[in-house]
Amino acid sequence: TDSSFWKDPIVAAIPPDEIISITYTYAGEKFSLKLVDSVWFVETEIGAEVARIDAVTELLNEIRQIVTRDFPEEEDIAELDWSMPHAMLAIEVGEGSSARSVLLSFLQKGTNPEFYVKDMSKSWSYFLNEEDVSAILKTKQDFVDIPVTAPTPYPTSTSGN
Repeated sequence: TDSSFWKDPIVAAIPPDEIISITYTYAGEKFSLKLVDSVWFVETEIGAEVARIDAVTELLNEIRQIVTRDFPEEEDIAELDWSMPHAMLAIEVGEGSSARSVLLSFLQKGTNPEFYVKDMSKSWSYFLNEEDVSAILKTKQDFVDIPVTAPTPYPTSTSGN
């Protein structure tokens, strides 16, 4: 029998209006998206700035339902070391929510742009392809406006009046 037959293909399903924070943890970077008085902020250890609402909305829509297209093979699962994930994604919901908060860990599949993913409260792992992962795993820069520097005008001479 196929062991993936009984497994739930839904990695996570969280209504966007119940999410109050999303924290990304990578080897060299950690940042959070936090909802404060109806405004999303990007927070790091050095401060906070208003997040791009279009980028946050896209992410919330992806998190609404993360579905695997495939499950890892049993022999692959045995070799996965979840103690050192490539990335972690903590999704926190508000009090009284219908969904629960979720901690997802991501392990890169070799050098492929595909990842194993695990809800750390469940015993099984999932597999996400490059397209699915790129819609979820983001960097801080994806959520902040890139400052546009105005061209410096040429200095004008004030002498000779």
